[in-house]
Amino acid sequence: MKRLLFYLVILLQLFVLLFLIFQFEKIDQTGHEVKIQTLSSDFPVYDDFIRSDLYVDYDINKIASDKWNDSLPSDYNSRVYVLLQKDKMNVYRTREASADKLEAKGEDEAVLVGTYQYYDVDRDVYYVNYGFEKIKGVDQFGGFKQTDQLIVTLLIGKWGQYKVINIEKWNE
Repeated sequence: MKRLLFYLVILLQLFVLLFLIFQFEKIDQTGHEVKIQTLSSDFPVYDDFIRSDLYVDYDINKIASDKWNDSLPSDYNSRVYVLLQKDKMNVYRTREASADKLEAKGEDEAVLVGTYQYYDVDRDVYYVNYGFEKIKGVDQFGGFKQTDQLIVTLLIGKWGQYKVINIEKWNE
């Protein structure tokens, strides 16, 4: 009986791994394309150990207090829903943020799930982390300076998985 249970657990783990691989590969066909602008940085953003990793702050990381609806985040690392809307340059900007679940109503909107980090009293902004602030393998998209403002194109899957498909310099 124990041997049968052991094999069932192994099979279940294998099934879960294959399902996750299938979902990540499916992001190319079903993912929602989102272009996000980074903020320029005055401090080194490249990782000291691996030069192909880049840490960036996006303009959607800093959310003004007037964009929050009635439900504000309560604790550090609590889940936050951010509704983005495409502007005339096809770059997604923060439209609304909430601790309650939000829904996208059209093709020009997207909802990202992030984690609340802190509130900056001096600037009156909330800082939200999304998990894709570290971009691995940035050198495959070209060479960038730490002061460059960039447009990062992501594919967002239905379960929050993401894939960086392009990085380019911001041209206003």
